[in-house]
Amino acid sequence: MLTINQLLALIAGEPVALWSDWLNAMMAGHRLPEIQGADTEARVTPQTRRSVAARSGAIAVIPVQGVITAKRTPWEAYGYATSVQTLVALTADAVRDPDVKAVIHAYNTPGGSTTGLSEAHADIMALRGKKPIIAQVDHLAASAGYWLASAADEIVTAPSGLTGSVGVYMMHANVGRMFESAGVDVEFIQAGRDKTFGNQFEPLTDESRAYFQGLVDHAYQQFTGNVAAGRGIDAAAVQGEQFGLGRVLTAEAAKKAGMVDAIRTMDQTLAAYGAPAPTGDRQRRALALNILELG
Repeated sequence: MLTINQLLALIAGEPVALWSDWLNAMMAGHRLPEIQGADTEARVTPQTRRSVAARSGAIAVIPVQGVITAKRTPWEAYGYATSVQTLVALTADAVRDPDVKAVIHAYNTPGGSTTGLSEAHADIMALRGKKPIIAQVDHLAASAGYWLASAADEIVTAPSGLTGSVGVYMMHANVGRMFESAGVDVEFIQAGRDKTFGNQFEPLTDESRAYFQGLVDHAYQQFTGNVAAGRGIDAAAVQGEQFGLGRVLTAEAAKKAGMVDAIRTMDQTLAAYGAPAPTGDRQRRALALNILELG
């Protein structure tokens, strides 16, 4: 299991698009239970699905699991993390592979780092139109997960899936008083006026708070702008009540809001495109092998 210290090391010091309820549960020392899961027109038409299903060929299933990071980490092989570097590389390989007729991103992630998200979104968007790329919420696509999912041709959620958490935040933990009570004095020797800006041993100043708020706002504008482009709607709608204002939505609510195109299980999505369902173990082994092959 990914420990809270290891998680925080992955995302420390940067804006994150991460479902806060998941993080709170981790910080409280609890492992969050696995989450398993009117209307908009699907972005992949029924005719396209039938045409793909009728053709011979494989369906590439790429798991997007655990915390989302910018670069590859050893945690990917165990399903605790997924890097955008890996996701984009595997998707591009699948699109280029003549034996693959469709690509499914299988999402079960609370989100993670915002670093590299905008670029990865653009890379996946650029692959659209060559083969169907389907984002399957199986069972959670929150924050950075939904950011990436919005680049797909079609977003599908399991009936019990949760989608959304469109928002960005940073954390500042002031541990100065705790150190003082332990008789520990912390002093920085620095060059560069703002080198220790916002450090964890003192409260945020108005200036440092405004600076970090600017970083969060910048990432949020990228997030909502990318989702708007992927879904073909206005960014104001993504930032408003329709998309949950940072909350996750149930399958029915997400479909009504236009956040997803259809409600289907993974097995139903695979059947719709003409393929049997692989097991979770097969998916994890495939991901581990792909990571090794990518080097």
